[in-house]
Amino acid sequence: ERRAGRAVASEGDITIALDCELTDELIAEGYAREVVNRVQAMRRDAGLDVSDRIFLTWSTGGEQTRRALTEFGDHVATETLAVQVTEDASLDAVSVDVNDEEVRLALAKA
Repeated sequence: ERRAGRAVASEGDITIALDCELTDELIAEGYAREVVNRVQAMRRDAGLDVSDRIFLTWSTGGEQTRRALTEFGDHVATETLAVQVTEDASLDAVSVDVNDEEVRLALAKA
């Protein structure tokens, strides 16, 4: 049986149905993961060791990215080894694209 928003697969007596609907929380988590990816690239470009702690500062006019950084800031901090993640609208930083939203990011070794 097919239903909108679900993927279904069957083999023998076993049927698996996956709910493929994207919730607002899942979308925000995806944006947060994209920010983590951009910060990890910036860490590499800056020549930081994988164990170096950082201060991460951000600014964005993008609604989805702002929500992601607000709701999943702790996750971003953990994944990027940031001891502090702060928003600063006057930030002079690197501009990156996160799912078609501009985000400005700056990092400094802690």
